Amino acid sequence: MGLSVRIPRLRENSRFAFYGIADGGTFSSGVQNTEFLKIDDDWAKQLARQSGLAAILVGEGTGGKPVHFGEVAAFSLGASQLRVQHSTRAFPNQPWIPDRDSVYPDVMLRLRSSDHFTRHDAWMALAQVRSRRLPAAPEGEATVVNAASFRPEHGIAPGAWASSFGAFPAGPAELRIEGRPAQVIASTPNQLVFRVPPETAPGARRARLRSRTAPGRPLRGEPSRARPIHGERRGPHAARRHPQSGRQPQRRGLSRAARQRSADLCHRPGTRRPPPVWISGELSEVQYSGRTASGRWQINAVVPAAAAVGTVPVYVAAGGLASNAVTVQVE
Repeated sequence: MGLSVRIPRLRENSRFAFYGIADGGTFSSGVQNTEFLKIDDDWAKQLARQSGLAAILVGEGTGGKPVHFGEVAAFSLGASQLRVQHSTRAFPNQPWIPDRDSVYPDVMLRLRSSDHFTRHDAWMALAQVRSRRLPAAPEGEATVVNAASFRPEHGIAPGAWASSFGAFPAGPAELRIEGRPAQVIASTPNQLVFRVPPETAPGARRARLRSRTAPGRPLRGEPSRARPIHGERRGPHAARRHPQSGRQPQRRGLSRAARQRSADLCHRPGTRRPPPVWISGELSEVQYSGRTASGRWQINAVVPAAAAVGTVPVYVAAGGLASNAVTVQVE
C-alpha cells in the first residue's frame, strides 16, 4: 500500500520508471505479485486502492503459469498416516495478463556462466541502466553479433567490430552496409569479421556480401547508438581503498593496468556524455572517458566508498545497454 500511495508523486518525475525482475524461480504467489506489477492505469482505476505501476519486467519467464492452483492444505491417510498435501483453490490469470505457459518479461535475457563467475547480476544491471529492449536476436542464414562477446544482447554499433556466422564464399570479399563499404579484416568459410561503417544509422540494417566466386548474399543486423562491452577477460585487477579511523574510506581510482585492460566501449560519433560505470553494484564517479590511440575506449572510474571488499564486478552502460562484467579486487 505504501508504494501505491507514492506512485502518483513519483510519476511527477519524467525520468521515473518502475522495474521488476522475474525468472524460473518465480511461482505461486510470486507469479501473482509479478502480474500486479504490470497493472496499468486503466485497470488500476477498476481496482480499489490500487495504483497502476506498469512495471517493466526484466529477466526470464516465470516458473509458474498465470492460471495456477494454490492455497495448499494437508491431511493424513487413515491407514498409513502419511501426510498428503493438495491445492484447494484455482487462481485465474489477471485480465491484463495473457493466459500463457508463463508471465514473460518485457526484456528477456538468459544468464550465462560468465555472469556467475564474475558475480554479475545481469538482470539488475538491465534495470539500473533503464533498458526497455535489447537488440533484435540475429536471424537468417548469416547472423551478425558483437565481435567481442558474441552475445546478441550487446548489439553492434557504428564504428564497432562485428562478426557474421554462416557459409561464405572463399577468397576476398566485399561487404557493404546500406551501400557503404565495411572494412573486412578476416574471412573464413564460416565467419566474417568486419567493422561497421561509422556513418551507419541505428536500427535494423541490411548488408550485402560479394566475392569473385559467388553472387551477393544478404546479412542482417541491428546497430544501436552505443555498444558497451568489456573486450578482455583477464584475472582480477587490483583497486585499493584505505579505511581511515572515524571517516569514510578514502576513494581511489582503479589501477592503471585495470583501467587499460577492463574497458572497451564503442560510441556512436557525437556522443559526449561519459558512460556510467558500476563497481560492486554501486554507481561510480567517472573521471575520464575517451578513445585511445589503439581505437579502444578508456574509462577512469573511482571505486565507490560503499563498494564491497574482495573480488567485485565492474560493468559499463551506454545507450540503454549494459556490458558484460569483469572483476576487480578491492582491498
